[in-house]
Amino acid sequence: MPITSVKADSDLLAFVTAGRMTCEEILEGIRAHYPTFNGRRTLWDFSQADVTKLSQADFSRIAAAASAVLPRAMTRKTAYVVSDQASYVAACKYLNEAISARLPAEYAVFTSLRSARDWLQNE
Repeated sequence: MPITSVKADSDLLAFVTAGRMTCEEILEGIRAHYPTFNGRRTLWDFSQADVTKLSQADFSRIAAAASAVLPRAMTRKTAYVVSDQASYVAACKYLNEAISARLPAEYAVFTSLRSARDWLQNE
């Protein structure tokens, strides 16, 4: 299973992944953890994962699932960490889908975990 760990504290929900990610695995993570998380910051660490096989239809399904469970009253910040150009492009395609779906979140893609964590902590 590509989601290798999920950690949540009062304000950060962090997913660490590895291997080839499928839409279903990401949807499973969203459905299992987003509804019970009351914090404002989410981190998806795809630095050891392959997200390049996700399609535009997959991105639409992921955005729809997140939209169905995210509370509209609170704006969240979500950071994606990737390790290569192809994964960066894929993450940016998802960001466009999420913005189109009007998800209540601010998004950014990073190539380092440190940069992502710094951005998440910045108000």
